[in-house]
Amino acid sequence: MATPAQSAHTVRFGPFELDTQAGELRKYGIRLKLQGQPFQVLEILLEQAGEVVTREALRQRLWPGDTFVNFDHSLNNAVARIREALGDSAETPHYIQTVPRRGYRFIGSLEREPLSPRAVLLTPSAGGSVGSPARRYLTWILVGLSAVLIAASWLAIARKFDKRSASPNRIQSLVVLPFENLSGDAAQDYLADGMTDELITDLAGFDSLRVISRTSAMAFRDAHKPLKTIARELNVDAVVEGSISRSGNRVRVRVQLIDARTDQHRWAQSYERDITDVVELESDLARQLAEQVSIHLSASTHPALAIHPRTPEAYEDYLKGWYFFDKRNGEAAKRSVEYFRKSIAQDPKFALAYVGLAEALETLSALDVAPYSQTESEALHTLQQALQLDPGLGEAHSALGLLEAQWNWNWSEAERQMKLGLELSPGSAVAHNRYAVYLQAVGRLDESVLEARRAAQLDPLSFFMNRELGRALYLARRYDEANRALDRSAELDPNTSVVDNWRSWIAERQGNYALSVELALNNMPKDGVDANTINSLRRAYKNNGWIGFCQAMLRLDLQRDTNLSAPYFIAVDEARLGNKDAAFAWLETALRTKSVWIMWIKVDPLLDGLRSDPRFPALVRRMGLP
Repeated sequence: MATPAQSAHTVRFGPFELDTQAGELRKYGIRLKLQGQPFQVLEILLEQAGEVVTREALRQRLWPGDTFVNFDHSLNNAVARIREALGDSAETPHYIQTVPRRGYRFIGSLEREPLSPRAVLLTPSAGGSVGSPARRYLTWILVGLSAVLIAASWLAIARKFDKRSASPNRIQSLVVLPFENLSGDAAQDYLADGMTDELITDLAGFDSLRVISRTSAMAFRDAHKPLKTIARELNVDAVVEGSISRSGNRVRVRVQLIDARTDQHRWAQSYERDITDVVELESDLARQLAEQVSIHLSASTHPALAIHPRTPEAYEDYLKGWYFFDKRNGEAAKRSVEYFRKSIAQDPKFALAYVGLAEALETLSALDVAPYSQTESEALHTLQQALQLDPGLGEAHSALGLLEAQWNWNWSEAERQMKLGLELSPGSAVAHNRYAVYLQAVGRLDESVLEARRAAQLDPLSFFMNRELGRALYLARRYDEANRALDRSAELDPNTSVVDNWRSWIAERQGNYALSVELALNNMPKDGVDANTINSLRRAYKNNGWIGFCQAMLRLDLQRDTNLSAPYFIAVDEARLGNKDAAFAWLETALRTKSVWIMWIKVDPLLDGLRSDPRFPALVRRMGLP
């Protein structure tokens, strides 16, 4: 028969202990609810603590056979339940760390105890009873030895903790500035841009590092600003800058990491290679740079650095696609679609270009350029192609989640896809933004603000991300904060038509009708409304106040009811005027035609006057919203 020392299997970390024999996870001795696959996943991670356990290895251990279709959902759910039990999070992990595109790693400190000191002291042996003098003497020796060992363990842990936490110079955020082309040939700019983009993508895979997104980084091309100024504007600790020069078939890359807080060089290196294969050169050098930079960042995770095949022309069209995507107007959305299609035509294996096209197609419908019935099928097809090329592409899962939310109202699948997108691409501003949109729709407004703020932090010079933060704050009824975010977005793009509308609604909810009207009228020329119509609306407010203005707006919206969003805003007009029956009739139309705005029916402040009516929760339930 096995002795207690042989049969007990307990692993301790922090306040937790996992008893593999009893199949229990306990916190301070209290049993937690964690069983089945989540318990097994945690057990495997603890077995290989400190090492990356790939998703494929977990699948082979726990989901053998032909279960690939449901594997992602099952594993993500298991990890989520583990984190819930441990009070852990994906963004700031203390125990379970996501390794993008690969798997998971347990990063806590372990203490394996095959038998507790109390059990050792009370276990009878052939050498005498517990109460014998010899046994008592041995007991006191063991107690003393245990005390020494425990004290030494705590001292070692404390020193390790102090060493990890007392690091004020640790770099936690950075920007990769556009690499400079020193070749004297503008035709070689694509090499510099490609290297910049590869390095941003690769460094963004580190869990503990905030890397400024491409849109904001590229804004500093030829800026000639002091590095401290750039770092302060972007709120980062460090700057990576580099240059590329080409002479014949030789390419030289120089790169340096500068701590902006102290203006000190933390690392610098030069590389020289043959330009036999541009794609391989960019990917290989970016990989080496990311590995070297990570050493000086003390980053907690080394991601699986993916190679994104592309030609220079495909890459240039890809960047242009995102540039116009950020503008958020109808004409820019059309051009965004065109450039992503050109990028795919140049390189059909460029997975990220398919994601960009799907996002741009969704924008066409969101901006009333094309009904979702014309864009949904192509958007879904392009995302399927992206995932065939790269199943671990987080941006594709996030875009698929948005499609499920906006067009299919499949909220559970939407959240599953978006969480998977964040697991795989934690440094993607778009992935955080898409999850924020979902959280708004289902009413989790505080969480939505956190995600929208994270997206804006990752891409601080993006008009769209700042505008989206303003929307999240508006829906959360945090109006003063929303105005500050919207002011920031207006600074980034003064000519946009999708800022003053939000500021007008905020003024309305705050009871400042004069300001609300002024902002609405100032916005109309950007939306193509003619001067005569604007003047008539101004006279309506002057002669009959807020009610007169709302009546005039209702007449205007009824005239343009071919607009895909018109039913929703006609319902808002009727609600403002107290015409509830008409408002609900138009909301029914918006529901039937799947106006994109109906997605926010549960949380839109403009509909607050209708919420007490029993017809309102019935509409919400028909959309499947919780």
